[in-house]
Amino acid sequence: MKKKLGILCLIAVILFTGVSCSGGNTKGGELDKAKKSAEAFVDALIKFDATELKKHMAEAELEDFSDDDLSEDTFADDEGFDFMGDVIKNTSIKFKSGEIKPEDKETQLTYEMTRSDLSAIMKELEDQVKKGGEDIVPSIDVKKIANKTMDLTIDLVKEKDEWKVTHADDLVMTIWGVDEIMEYVFGNMGGEE
Repeated sequence: MKKKLGILCLIAVILFTGVSCSGGNTKGGELDKAKKSAEAFVDALIKFDATELKKHMAEAELEDFSDDDLSEDTFADDEGFDFMGDVIKNTSIKFKSGEIKPEDKETQLTYEMTRSDLSAIMKELEDQVKKGGEDIVPSIDVKKIANKTMDLTIDLVKEKDEWKVTHADDLVMTIWGVDEIMEYVFGNMGGEE
């Protein structure tokens, strides 16, 4: 009996050691490195920090990206930027799933993204314009709009022992909700002139 118990303890130690030493998903392992890069990218996007954002983008993505693409100064004269800035800054992500094997050079991480419900915002803006006429500048308190939660997939590639975000343009459009806004506009307002 003692021999069986000793063997079981030895197996448990071996399994525990093997699991905690496998490079993929341990603290400080490849998954943590990839998560850190993905989360830093999203954080920089929310803060309109182009310099920090570029640190987490794949090399191939950088040639089509300029700091002006993300600078708050670029949008400062646009009517409604403060409002959309508040919407974007109301975004948060929480890791859901992802796996990296030692031989992997590419991966996808899935996050739960929470942000203002852009369809509700568009509906409110549409209602304000209908009630106030063409000269009204609609205003919405973003804090009073319900949040919406959805899955966000972030693609990464390994470059020089670091994980970098790929398909950055698509990711920016998703986080900023451009597709959701366009879907609302064409689905609900497309027939009006």
